[in-house]
Amino acid sequence: MPKELKNRLIQIRQRLDDIQKDFHSVQEIKNDPVTMVLDFKSPVDREVAGFIAAAFSYGNVKQIQQTLKTVFEIIGPTPASTLKKGDGPFWKKTIPTNFKHRFNTADDLGCLLTWLGEALRQNETLEDFFLAQNSKEPITDIGVALENFINGLTKLNSAPYKPKKTKGVHFFLTRPSNKSACKRLLLFLRWVTGDGPMDLGLWKRLSPSLLLIPVDTHVLRVSRHLGFTKRKDNSWRTAQEITNVLKIMDPKDPTRFDFAICHLGISKECPSRFSLKVCPKCRMNDVCVTYAKRR
Repeated sequence: MPKELKNRLIQIRQRLDDIQKDFHSVQEIKNDPVTMVLDFKSPVDREVAGFIAAAFSYGNVKQIQQTLKTVFEIIGPTPASTLKKGDGPFWKKTIPTNFKHRFNTADDLGCLLTWLGEALRQNETLEDFFLAQNSKEPITDIGVALENFINGLTKLNSAPYKPKKTKGVHFFLTRPSNKSACKRLLLFLRWVTGDGPMDLGLWKRLSPSLLLIPVDTHVLRVSRHLGFTKRKDNSWRTAQEITNVLKIMDPKDPTRFDFAICHLGISKECPSRFSLKVCPKCRMNDVCVTYAKRR
């Protein structure tokens, strides 16, 4: 690796580490969906709540928080136990018919909870279920592992729900094979394998080194500014490109930089467009490709 590139990546790593530490002590942290998951005490409950929180992590912050508040009220203080006891007919009666999160409906939520309950009845945890779908060979490709997990989950009994083939509940379970960035599933894996202050640290048998960064609008924009990728689409390929650079900075846990990168965008410290008022004050401007060009 050229010395200049190596030094630049060292600088970026230091900046991102500093930013991550700062964000842990500010109001912005409360906007992250995982904070609601941390309210649950039991590891098995946090795991289930984390999956649901990640599934609904699309839309604006207030909308996500309100939806999760509603869902967590429905499944109660011990969601893992509730899901094991509940089945499709139970959720059909329990979930209000007017439930909606953007374009996902009460039936989508009911079907998801039914599948999760079936998975937990077959295995003690979602980690056990995930690994059971990938038991034929060691996991070396997280894309293949996710496909196997989704296939296993969606083959479970969903009656009385009849999920559509591509829409509805399947929006929660996007696939790498469809070129999706799988942002919400990768976000869940980030939470359960990570050991940072904003991670759940529950899964010990899946190496964080295998994960890809969850790519949303903010992560894509900041990553382009830092020169991690030139791609403009939120796709699996883009997630791979960005993660390949992060692996140079931390091969064992490349996605640990996700929180800092994402919240640079959410906080608008990194604006959607170059700004003479904002960019000169940014802590990343000395390693920002866009700032160097515009300056």
